[in-house]
Amino acid sequence: YRLAAAEGATFYLTGEMRHHDALAAGQAGLYVACVGHSNSERIVLKSLADRLAVRLPKLKVLISKKDKDPFTIT
Repeated sequence: YRLAAAEGATFYLTGEMRHHDALAAGQAGLYVACVGHSNSERIVLKSLADRLAVRLPKLKVLISKKDKDPFTIT
């Protein structure tokens, strides 16, 4: 976030951020969206599986149906 703020950014999108870094980023004038490490990776799984299937046609590619965000509130 420091480099983004130094370059004049006003918005910072990340998958992970420590609490104190998020506070400092806000004080530096950045709006921060922390989507969570797990969710930021999960959104590309289908695209990655498709690309692997094209490049490695003999490889069986499966996306887990049991995997879920570990921070889900139930």
